Amino acid sequence: MFFSKPKLQSYNRRGPKQSISKTLLFILVPITVISIVGIILFLSGQSEAQIKSLSITELQSESDNNAERFGAQVNTILARAEAYVTTLETQDFADRRAIQAYMHNTVNMGSLENSGIYIGYSDNDMYYADFSTPPEGYKSTERGWYKEGINYDTFTATEPYVDALTGKLCVTFCRKIKFKNGDYGVGGIDVFLDSITNETLSLTPMKTGKTAIVADGMIVANPDVSLNGSKVEDSKEALLKEAVKSVGADKAEIIKDGATNYYVAASGVPNTNWILYSTVAEESVLAQARNFQKICFIIMLVVLVVIVLTLLIVISTVITVPLRKVTVAAEKISEGDFDVTLPTNSKNEIGQLAVAFSKTTEQLKNYQGYIDEISDALSEVSQGNLKIELKREYVGQFAKLKMNLDNLIKQLSGIVGSIMDSAKLVDGGAVQISAGAQGLAQGATEQASSIEELSAEITQINDETIHMAENAKVAEEQIRSAEEQIRTSNEQMVDLRKAMEDITDKSQRISTIIKTIDDIAFQTNILALNAAVEAARAGAAGKGFAVVADEVRNLAGKSSTAALDTSNLITETISAVQTGDTITLQAAKYLKSTQESTEKAVQLIGEITSATDHQQKSLNEIKQGVDQISSVVQTNAATAEESAASSQELTRQAGILSDEVNKFKL
Repeated sequence: MFFSKPKLQSYNRRGPKQSISKTLLFILVPITVISIVGIILFLSGQSEAQIKSLSITELQSESDNNAERFGAQVNTILARAEAYVTTLETQDFADRRAIQAYMHNTVNMGSLENSGIYIGYSDNDMYYADFSTPPEGYKSTERGWYKEGINYDTFTATEPYVDALTGKLCVTFCRKIKFKNGDYGVGGIDVFLDSITNETLSLTPMKTGKTAIVADGMIVANPDVSLNGSKVEDSKEALLKEAVKSVGADKAEIIKDGATNYYVAASGVPNTNWILYSTVAEESVLAQARNFQKICFIIMLVVLVVIVLTLLIVISTVITVPLRKVTVAAEKISEGDFDVTLPTNSKNEIGQLAVAFSKTTEQLKNYQGYIDEISDALSEVSQGNLKIELKREYVGQFAKLKMNLDNLIKQLSGIVGSIMDSAKLVDGGAVQISAGAQGLAQGATEQASSIEELSAEITQINDETIHMAENAKVAEEQIRSAEEQIRTSNEQMVDLRKAMEDITDKSQRISTIIKTIDDIAFQTNILALNAAVEAARAGAAGKGFAVVADEVRNLAGKSSTAALDTSNLITETISAVQTGDTITLQAAKYLKSTQESTEKAVQLIGEITSATDHQQKSLNEIKQGVDQISSVVQTNAATAEESAASSQELTRQAGILSDEVNKFKL
């Protein structure tokens, strides 16, 4: 009998759903892309930061150079003007016209457009180097340049203003002049802002920037000439405002104007109070860096495409094609076809895999014979034939399999023999178990009936105990109410006895008062007698007085009689009150004794109630125990009946087991 080979489902000939080459590409390409992008971004960031730093330094340097250039131009004018003024102060001149003629050579000296030297005397006399005539009513001493220059012995610059002669914006460099003849005044030279603005327009820091000059918050020169001569804070140039506010002389900062960042450098112009501001947009500075980034990204894309194509070719040649051949061979082996040829000339892991597959194929051919013989043996065992023996020589794990199968057959033979013997014993024991189980079921049923009757009796007793406990509680409540009433009566009796004692005390005090009244009546009677005697002596004159004395004596007699009667009544009242006090004391003693007896009765009834509650709880526990016993007994009865049925089934199954075991050939 041959082992039947299961039909295995072959792999898809068109290849796996996701090849190793694609998987490797999915892994390597993102890593490569991320690495290259990271390197480019890092280099771009570093280069951009370096460019920013170098740009700010370069802007500051260029701003300083431009400021030095302006300073040199201004210094040229001021140096020549200072030389002329020194000559004017140290030389003798015939008159003021001679001085004017001497100044004529200063017109437009230097590279910046200027007026040449002019002098305003303290007497408002005015002389220009170009022989101009001042406007009518012009008073030099009232001009700003005169008021400022009169305080300095060296040239100082004024704020920008409109020149009265030319109507142009200018800045005046002025100083005080003292002539040898005693005259004095202020000498000045006007530098026009148009020429300064033209110079600043020619200055483009870093090729795209702009330049402006500010003096003490006033705009001296600006690309927008309409702002020249105005205050910075009043101008519409937000960038210039922020620059003047944030950037000090000889410093450089980055300022944000709207959405654009600007590099701003400030440099002081020598020999003046001017500050030259150079600004350039960060975007224009970084344009070269941005172009470099674009070129790097393009190079990255080209390199990435080359790397992907290279990886695809290498993976396909070295991994995919050999693995595909190994896969085809594995499919044939899975279908039971061991006649396969694998490429074993490769020295890498895939070549080693092919060699291992070849060895596995050879060994599988040997294993096929082992499997056929073992399959035949198992088929015989399945039919009950245990008289079999494996004849082939097995190697490897199959040798262990042969040994285990031989042991299995021997063990099965012994077990089946033991089962035959046990089946006979089980058959006899099952009959006895069935008879015992039936008797147990009958006894358990009778026991359950008796316990149900006992449970009913206990339930009745429990109900009566509950009723008795309720009656005890009612009696306890009533006796407690009676106790409270007796306690209240006893307290009222004490109050009554105290009141009677008060009555006795008050009666005794009234008796004392009545005795006093009796004494007064007695004295009044004596006085009345004396009065009658005296009236009798008086004769007719005391007759009326005798009548009065007689009436007084009668009233005293009545008062004495009434006092005596009242005293007798009070004495009787005191006697009656004392008698009532004695009776009240006895009643109080009886009530106190009754209260003590009632308290003992309340205590005893409380103990009866407590004992009744305890008895009720005990009966409930006994009832629960009896119910549990009843449940267990009923369960036992049901179990006994089931055991009886099971023992009968066991007897039947023992017979079947005996029949089945007899089918084996030992």
